[in-house]
Parts: sequence; C-alpha cells; structure tokens
Amino acid sequence: MGSLTTSIAAFVFVLAAIPAALWMLRRVGPLRMRQPGPMRLVGALDIGPRERVTLVLVADRCLVLGQTAQSINLLAELPASEVEHAVSATPGTPSAATAFAPSLLAALGRARDHAQQAR
Repeated sequence: MGSLTTSIAAFVFVLAAIPAALWMLRRVGPLRMRQPGPMRLVGALDIGPRERVTLVLVADRCLVLGQTAQSINLLAELPASEVEHAVSATPGTPSAATAFAPSLLAALGRARDHAQQAR
C-alpha cells in the first residue's frame, strides 16, 4: 500500500510540474544558445507589450529592426563600426546606454540625410 501511495504521489507531482514548467518557459522565454555565425543579437528594447526594437549585427552591417507580433521592419541599416563602442560596452550598464543613445541618433540622422539625398 505504501509503494502505491508513493507512486501516485510521484505521478501527481510530475503532472503538476509540467504546467509549472510551461508557465515558467512562457514567462522567462526560451533559453537561446549562442550559435556561431555571421549574425549576433546585440540588444533589444521592449517598447510595448508586443513591440520591441532590436539591434542585430550581420557581417559588417548593424540592423535596427522594429518587431511587432505581426511583422519585422528595418528601421535603419548602419555600418557596424558606428556602433562598435556600444557593442563592446557591458550591456545593461548606464555607461553603455548613454554611449549608445547619441551614437544611434547620429547614425539615424545620417541615414535619413542619405535617403533624402538619394531621392
């Protein structure tokens, strides 16, 4: 009788652990293993419940992407050298944020000026 109770308790525990693990994965997000290759996610900023701006390095270009639940849009494309100092700074520190913001604004201004000149 004791071994049956232990088996049932273990089974109930496993059944209860499955939804708890799924909830935690949804809450925290999937673990992303860093894969070698030409692309690297530098950072992301949530700007709404399902909207974010991400910075992705692809070879020698830096892409600023806007992501929503329905689409991904290219906001700007910059040379990687323009944001290199922000990438090398430690993410999450105030110095990294303050160093990156002016660099991004200046680069976006140059990209906008370049686009206007091309018209």
